[in-house]
Amino acid sequence: MRLSRISGLHNRKGRRFTAALAAAKAVLTVAMLPVHLAAAQVSLSVSADKEVYGYGEAIEVTVAITNNTAAPFTLIGSTSCQAEFRFDDYDSFPRVCTADYVEIRFNPGAWRGWTWTLDPAEMGLPGSDGSHAIVGYYPGTELVDTVFVSAPAFLGGLLSVSTAAPVTEEQIAAVKDSLNAVVLYDFNSEHGLTEVWRVHGVTVDSAVARWGSDSRFSSFEPWRHPPGYVLTHRDGVAPRRDETSRLSVFPNPCSKECLVDFGTHDSRATQLIVYDMMGRAVASGPGTTVETRGTTGQWILDVSQFAYGIYLLAVQQGNRTRSTLLVVSE
Repeated sequence: MRLSRISGLHNRKGRRFTAALAAAKAVLTVAMLPVHLAAAQVSLSVSADKEVYGYGEAIEVTVAITNNTAAPFTLIGSTSCQAEFRFDDYDSFPRVCTADYVEIRFNPGAWRGWTWTLDPAEMGLPGSDGSHAIVGYYPGTELVDTVFVSAPAFLGGLLSVSTAAPVTEEQIAAVKDSLNAVVLYDFNSEHGLTEVWRVHGVTVDSAVARWGSDSRFSSFEPWRHPPGYVLTHRDGVAPRRDETSRLSVFPNPCSKECLVDFGTHDSRATQLIVYDMMGRAVASGPGTTVETRGTTGQWILDVSQFAYGIYLLAVQQGNRTRSTLLVVSE
């Protein structure tokens, strides 16, 4: 399993969360050691569909692994997370993966490719003009490659913003106006207001630099979620996009209710399962409410009876499973 960089716990809670995050990543590193030792048998390459991109143009990233030897080779991973990439400072690795164990076999000459399409309007990337490094890698191995592309900074993106009680909506209205912000989600609690903003005219990173330390906000961070990938491989299986590519929880951390947004709603049976850090299912089903808003599938999940801590929230649709980190706060 793997842990996510999320809008977070501060002060005492932040330190406990950071410690739990480090412990979980340490477990992952130990589990991947056998692959690390054998990784030299295969090669990894990363590529983009273009070298130069215009403003707001989607960037397509592909990571491919090939077995160049005469012997079979196996990598381990999970159903939902395998190869990864970094785009400048953004890393697709910090997110939760399903806790299953998958062996990916590469016969001699076999290859497998993972392709992501990065939408600047959703990711708030690039955050600066000029050249950008894209690093492809497979976690727990020595497989890594880098390519550079040129693209202008995108002036917009998503922010996760929490106010410190008793700050009111009126007291932050000027900040919203300066960012041309549109509120996508909002939650009120005794701890204050939490919202997701879509901002325009500024980069999300410059917005964080300007307002992140403002005392009116307990959290002011980019809200970036990795898109689903298209998987291809030599055996002739047609490319497929992860139809359930978006999975997010808001607010996160959550103390009472949170919105689970699992992207495009389809007709397949959909199940939500919450696991504790020992891999035990502690809840299943749709929570308290299932909502379909247009083509979007959303749940309101009641976590008021959950113990404080870190959980793995998995959404299963047909034979596809995705997961993300859920933090239940005090």
